[in-house]
Amino acid sequence: MQTGQYSTSQFAMDVDTCVRKYPNESEVLRQIEPLLEKLIKSPGSVPSEAFTPRKDRFAMTLIHMPRDEMFSIIGGVWHPGQTTPIHDHLTWALIGVYDGEEREALFRRTDDGSNSNIA
Repeated sequence: MQTGQYSTSQFAMDVDTCVRKYPNESEVLRQIEPLLEKLIKSPGSVPSEAFTPRKDRFAMTLIHMPRDEMFSIIGGVWHPGQTTPIHDHLTWALIGVYDGEEREALFRRTDDGSNSNIA
C-alpha cells in the first residue's frame, strides 16, 4: 500500500466518528459519501478477501463492524448475471462500486403488510 493512501481502517474510523457525531441519518450520509468515494479511488485500499467470488451466488464479506454493531462495512462481489433476492436493509446504506456496475430495482409494498411472506 502506498504512503498517504486512504485505508479501509481509516475509513472505518471516519465512519465511526460520523455515525456517533451526527444524529440525523441524512447528515451521516452526506458526511460519509465523499469518504466512500475517496476509499474507492484508492487502489488496493479494500482488502482483496472482500472480493472473493462464489460461483453459485453473490458473496458478501464483513470488512469491519465495531463492537457495539452501530454500523458495518461489507464487501460484496457478483459475477455477471448474479442477483440478490428482494430485500430491505432496514436502515441507511451507502453503496460504493469498486469495479463494474450495480443495477438496482426499487420496489414498493402495495398491500397492508400483514402477511410477511408476500410483498
